[in-house]
Amino acid sequence: MDLNDYKWENRVLLLFTPDAENEDYTKQKTNISTNAKGLPERDMVLIDIEGETILRVNGEVQKGKDGQQLRKQFNVAPDAFTILLLGKDGTEKYRSTDAVPLETIYNLIDQMPMRQQEMRKQ
Repeated sequence: MDLNDYKWENRVLLLFTPDAENEDYTKQKTNISTNAKGLPERDMVLIDIEGETILRVNGEVQKGKDGQQLRKQFNVAPDAFTILLLGKDGTEKYRSTDAVPLETIYNLIDQMPMRQQEMRKQ
């Protein structure tokens, strides 16, 4: 999966999980579903990497693509839960191995210079 497709257009939130039943993953998915209205406002794309074979973009399974390359690229073990935020410039802005409230992510994004510009334009 080439994340360059999102560069300068979207912020990417990557959720790595060993499986769908992982406690941190289910907690993070709940955090996202209860506060998802801020995602499009911040031009965010949500990518789930479950195990090494299941890859979802905004909830849709990507056939013919898997998460191995992304795990390798971001140095995330197959048995680890990790959440990563990539800025529109494609660089890592935040990483956690625990579920975090989406407000934490939103606050971080809202402090970024590019987001500040976007908010002034709105």
